[in-house]
Amino acid sequence: MKPFMLNLKQIALALLVIFSVSCSPEDGEQGPPGEDGNANVQTITFDASSFDGTASYVEIPELTEDVLANDAVLTYLLMHTSSEDIWFQVPCPVDLWGFDYAVDVNMSVGYIWFDYADGNGDSTSITAGDLQSGKVIIIESSSTTSARTSNTKQQVYAELKQAGVDINDYYAVCEYYSIKP
Repeated sequence: MKPFMLNLKQIALALLVIFSVSCSPEDGEQGPPGEDGNANVQTITFDASSFDGTASYVEIPELTEDVLANDAVLTYLLMHTSSEDIWFQVPCPVDLWGFDYAVDVNMSVGYIWFDYADGNGDSTSITAGDLQSGKVIIIESSSTTSARTSNTKQQVYAELKQAGVDINDYYAVCEYYSIKP
C-alpha cells in the first residue's frame, strides 16, 4: 500500500508541475478596438447611381429567408437635389421630396427590386444619376436571436414607434441604433 501511495503522490506532483508550467500568466497583444454599433443591426450600403429604366435591382446576400420572415428590413435611397442630399425610405409616393415618380420595393431572398411609377401608377423611367446610393438596415427581432419567441418584426416597428423614432426619417433611425449616417 505504501508504494501505491508514493506513486499516487508522485503522479499528483508531476501533474501539478506540468499544469503550472504549461499555463503562462502572460497574455498576447491587445487587438485593435472594434467598431461601435448594435450587434442586432446590420447596415448594407449599395451604389444606386447607375439605376435607370422602369425597374432596378440590387443583390443583398444578407436577405435570407429567415431575415425576410422575422426581421425588420428598412430600405432607403439617396437623392441629390440642387440644395441638399436627401435619404428617403422606400416605398415612397409620388412627389415626396420633389420626385416625379413613386418607388416601390419588392424583396426576395438575396435581392431587392425597385419599381418606378408616375402619379397614375403607370411605369415610368428614371435616368442614371437620379439616385446616388442606397442603404438596407436589417434589425433582428428577438424571434431571430432568442429561439423563436413571439417577438416579431412588427414588435420591432412598435418599439421604434414607442421610442418616438419615425422610420421614414433615416437620420432618426441611425441615431437610435448608433449607425454612422
